[in-house]
Amino acid sequence: MEERTNGNSLAAENILSPDSRPINFSVSGFPDLRTATKVPNNTPATSSLLQMDAQIKRHTPVVPDDVGVELVSAALSQLGKITEQAGTFVDSLPPDVRRRVGALLRVDARLGDLMAEYAAEQAALLQKHEQVCASLYTRRRDIVSGTHEPTDAECLPGAESTEESEASKSPVSGVPSFWTTVIQETDDISFAVQEHDEELVDSIQNITSQFIAGTEDAGEGFVVTFDFAPNDLIEDKTLSIKFMYNPGDASMLHHAEGSEIHWKDGKNLTVQFVTHTQRHAKSGKQRVVSKRVPRDSFFRIFSPPTIEAMSAAQDAGKDDELDSMEGALHMAYEVCQTLRQKVVPNAAKIFTGCYEKSEEEEL
Repeated sequence: MEERTNGNSLAAENILSPDSRPINFSVSGFPDLRTATKVPNNTPATSSLLQMDAQIKRHTPVVPDDVGVELVSAALSQLGKITEQAGTFVDSLPPDVRRRVGALLRVDARLGDLMAEYAAEQAALLQKHEQVCASLYTRRRDIVSGTHEPTDAECLPGAESTEESEASKSPVSGVPSFWTTVIQETDDISFAVQEHDEELVDSIQNITSQFIAGTEDAGEGFVVTFDFAPNDLIEDKTLSIKFMYNPGDASMLHHAEGSEIHWKDGKNLTVQFVTHTQRHAKSGKQRVVSKRVPRDSFFRIFSPPTIEAMSAAQDAGKDDELDSMEGALHMAYEVCQTLRQKVVPNAAKIFTGCYEKSEEEEL
């Protein structure tokens, strides 16, 4: 029977993830995931606003062919939004100034198009980069697990040759406790690992990260994946956790989803049983009561709080509960960002102690 935890060269410079731009973490937007600009209550929707809009459209210069109909549409749409929101301020501008505002909106629209093109090209480049990295992650996993013995060409210059290595070959396979050491040497992650987590952490064979491109309806995100060797604690060979940002805003976290962990019977590291003696009020007889309660564990990152749970706590005014969930989500996010930006690209250097501490500040 199983238990389940629901989730929804050495001298070279330290490597940063190509997508290691700083992220402003916040869950304060829950449950309002998309913030709409509201027209101030004291702004009247007067007919003069519509007249101003029409005047600007009437005085708009001819658009060159290379700009395109979509740009014009976007500019006029934006203009409509501005006129609705600006109220008496824009209405008070002289006609020639309002006409110039229309030209400025065209500039903004073109800049917006260029930024969208840049974002699309950046996402495509990042995906291409990660496809190239995937084969290196696989090679690292195979070397660590012992399923691949590196060739002389794959090793550092001056390392023992294959013949020398074979002559003094030890019974040890791969690189024991590789990821355990890497995690222990990374302060932003090691704090989350409890003593009872160490056995399962020691069975990690690989950690990878992957960028998730955004779409028209969904924001971009990333996923961190852990590969495990067979062990006495979980049935799973792979666990992952995914973080998604708001559409069009990669600085605001939308939600997180983690794998469901299939724990072997009695091996769930994220809970513990607390016993206490209970006395019957009338008979005075005593009995031992066992209660299952949560406990701190690194593997709680795979069960991040859901939007629905956080919204319910907020609506019910349960501030302490909401703070606890926000803290858990924040910790999971920070751990996975550190894995993604620092650990995955620099695992061997962290393992050997060659990672430059000064470079951490640049993250």
